[in-house]
Amino acid sequence: MRFDDDQLEIFKDVIDKMYPVRNSNVTAHNNCERVFSALSVRGQYSPDFDDMRKRDHIPIFIYEHALKNGGDYHGILIDPKVRYLGEAHTATDTYILKSTFGETYTVAFIDETKYPVYKRAHIQGQVYVVPHKVLLDLDYIHRNGKMYRRELRNFFMRDQEIPLKTKSVTPSLRCWMYIGVGEHWENMVLHKKAMSQDYKTGNWTYY
Repeated sequence: MRFDDDQLEIFKDVIDKMYPVRNSNVTAHNNCERVFSALSVRGQYSPDFDDMRKRDHIPIFIYEHALKNGGDYHGILIDPKVRYLGEAHTATDTYILKSTFGETYTVAFIDETKYPVYKRAHIQGQVYVVPHKVLLDLDYIHRNGKMYRRELRNFFMRDQEIPLKTKSVTPSLRCWMYIGVGEHWENMVLHKKAMSQDYKTGNWTYY
């Protein structure tokens, strides 16, 4: 959506009244520019924000490798409103996990082809429940829609296994997950992450 000059002036007046400039050294409309900048980023990386803002508890899955690398995650996930739900892994083994040189970025790709080029596996990670404001930060650091794409996927909660008489049942949860956008990464040198096999189930998993 684009606004003409008259509309922008109206918005500036409204925002300046809502956020008055109290410092004489601050130029007029600084508050307005800050708000417009935030709205621009929100529209670019969180286009579904109008829907997500209605939710107070948004489940999101973070790869184990990404958490180990740290980066921006640690500063975001220490928010007091973030809740840790436990260890989890993807419900399907249709994933390939790669990283850039030096592991600056860890990227999961979905490969559902009949004859895959690379061996596919589950991905191990952690599930958190975050408020919509934290989701905005996560969308931003992932450049949602450009570098990654936030999608709803199914996960098994390993820490919450329920023992029964004959077997154990692992509850599943539908969470958001950041998947790599192939077009963005196709010309970059990526290294496939190591995986291991569970001796009980025989499943291969990226750790």
